[in-house]
Amino acid sequence: MKEDSSEENDVNEANSNNDKIYEMIFGIVTNITLDENKNEIKLKQLNIIEKIIGNIIETEKQKENNEKYRRIKIDNPNISLILKIKGVYDFLIFLGFKEEFYENNLTLYLPKEQIEIKKLKKSLYYMNLLHLNFIDNNNQDNINYFEI
Repeated sequence: MKEDSSEENDVNEANSNNDKIYEMIFGIVTNITLDENKNEIKLKQLNIIEKIIGNIIETEKQKENNEKYRRIKIDNPNISLILKIKGVYDFLIFLGFKEEFYENNLTLYLPKEQIEIKKLKKSLYYMNLLHLNFIDNNNQDNINYFEI
């Protein structure tokens, strides 16, 4: 009986985690959508967030220990563009990123042991879903939304 309770707790925790991921991504996409930027900038912001998550998933899949995709320089213009969006910083922290100085730059770093691949995949899934919805709602059907 104790095992059933443990499995039930795991399922409840996974569902709660999924709800939190969706809520955070929905908030980010909503904030991007409501921003006064041109749609081109909004799509770029969505693309950057997706690319960060996707690159980490891909390097994990290939069993690479490449820090490049797990370290984000805050002063990078593309990163500055997304960090202006309410909720993005908190979302990256939720994914396991931590602030760290590296080579005299403030970075957000995701330590290898902090990577939760299920959380990243679910985040990318929701991001893609809401991104496609954004494109549909803005009649941008000929945009290459994987280009940054």
